[in-house]
Order: sequence, then structure tokens, then C-alpha cells
Amino acid sequence: MYGNSDQPLLIENKLKCLKSEPLLIVCNGPSLNNTPLERFDFLQSIGLNKIHLIFDKTIWRPNLVLCTNPHVVGNWQDTFLSSEIPTCLSWQTRYKVRKENRNKFTYFINRLLGHFADDISSGLDAGATVTYAALQFAYHAGANPVIIVGLDHRFETQGTPHKLITSKNPDSNHFDPRYFGPGIKWQLPDLKASEIAFQIAREAFEKDNRNVYDATVNGNLKIFDKLSIDEAVDLCRRYKK
Repeated sequence: MYGNSDQPLLIENKLKCLKSEPLLIVCNGPSLNNTPLERFDFLQSIGLNKIHLIFDKTIWRPNLVLCTNPHVVGNWQDTFLSSEIPTCLSWQTRYKVRKENRNKFTYFINRLLGHFADDISSGLDAGATVTYAALQFAYHAGANPVIIVGLDHRFETQGTPHKLITSKNPDSNHFDPRYFGPGIKWQLPDLKASEIAFQIAREAFEKDNRNVYDATVNGNLKIFDKLSIDEAVDLCRRYKK
């Protein structure tokens, strides 16, 4: 983790908000509008990118927000700063943060490690999705089990993975039409690469006798074992006792 200079800062200062207990990762798919986040309010949680757009619809709030997308960082930094929720940004996005704001964020090193990072203090693997980064944060914190919601793993917008495009219409790929709405630049997803990363994450958790479950409503990902919302809530309550 790095601050305004190139001198390393200890990641543990920000990870104190996460504990070795059940954890919820909240992704940004359209299914989030049908996910009763309030039912998970007893859990620690990580929100991703523009998760703040859901706040006017729910009392749920994450313990930590992660963002790896430079376009989101550039356009959304003031919203991050106005929130009292700790926010960690990819070090590679720091050039998108206004100079006067750079030392107000905490950064994590996003590298092409080729493996799942069990200790993220010196960096984590970039994968192809911020959800993979969140899984490495969860692992580092000792979380078990990890529940994922909002990971629809389907996009109406098609094209070459990672291609930078400018949206012309309200966003139908995320939970809010403003997410990547008209005039906003964003990169097309790489679902195949994401699946490879998620399989690596699953194996890392299982090797340590921990589990990741997918409680996304009608999600399309086949990597993690599926749970209903009721099952996920009940499981986490048992682990919290």
C-alpha cells in the first residue's frame, strides 16, 4: 500500500476494519436490485467501484470499498472522499486522482502475479475483475465463509474484452442506469479471464479449509457453489455465533 509518495505504508492500518469471520462481497450486477442487502447488515462487507449508487435504496453499508478502474477513480473520487467508508484504490490509478487528494486515499499494488496472493501487503494479482481483488482482501483478513452477491456474470454489451468504449445509452449491465451511463468511458469485461481467476480463488480458499459461496440472484457464474439468500444468511449466522 502506498500513500502520496513512493514510500510503502502498512496495509494493516486499513484492514483493521476486516476480521476473521464471515464476509460479504457486493458486486455491481443488475441482480443487486433484487438482493435484500439489509439481511446481511450483521456481516462485515466489501463493496466495489460505484457501490455508492445503491445507498439511496438500502440501509446497508460496506466496511470497505475497493476500486481498480482508473475511469471510475477519475470520475468518482469526490464521492469516495465524501463518504466515511474506508476506500482503497489500485496504485496504478493514482494518476487519475487530483494531486491534492492523492494522500487522502490508501492504495494497493495490483500486479500480474499469475497466482492468488495470500498476503496482499506486498501486492495482489490483478486478474480481470475487481471482485478477484476483493477475494484476496477477504483471504488476507482470514474471512470464512465469503458470500458473493451481485455477480451476474453476464453483459448485454458485447465486444473485445478490455476495449475502451464510451457509453451511448443508460447502463443495463449494472444495478443503476447511471453506472456507466451516456458519455461515460468504460472497458468491456473479460468473462473468460474472470472465470479463470475465480477458479484460482476457489482453490486457494479450499486449500485453507475455507469457502466462497455465490448467492447472486439468478447469477450466471458456475465457479462457486450456489446458495440462496436464505441459505447464505443462515450459514453466516451460524459462523458468527
